Amino acid sequence: MVATSIYGTVLFLIGATLFASTFSGEYDQGELFPGEVSTVFVPRIFLVAWMLFSVLMIVERWASKSRFHWPAVDWPSLGIACALAALIGVAMLNVGFVLALVPGVFLFAWARGYRKLGVLAATSLLLPAAVWILFIDVFELALPRSPWFEAF
Repeated sequence: MVATSIYGTVLFLIGATLFASTFSGEYDQGELFPGEVSTVFVPRIFLVAWMLFSVLMIVERWASKSRFHWPAVDWPSLGIACALAALIGVAMLNVGFVLALVPGVFLFAWARGYRKLGVLAATSLLLPAAVWILFIDVFELALPRSPWFEAF
């Protein structure tokens, strides 16, 4: 119970720090046209959700005293998932979104125990491409680009 509250608090503080960093001048793209949003609009939505879920983890200690019980957490598996997510995030900054996410999706699913290589390979190629198209062409938001390829 205490570990969950501590973990929730740490996640909330990380989320709050990332949320605060989205107001940095580094993301200021000057005067936006009416109706447009900045490139940090969607990340802010996700970070607010992150912080809300973190608060739910913090109050879990009190919720466990009632009839509702949270499922047990597989901490080693969660740690591996967090480490892979951090590694993929750093890789995105250095090699671009697509080149980081293709092996990232594969490794993440493999670490979580998924072993159907055909489906895993197809998903590892198609998912990053679909997300790229969604963000670049539909939402018109920038994603990290490869330093070696102009298209992605």
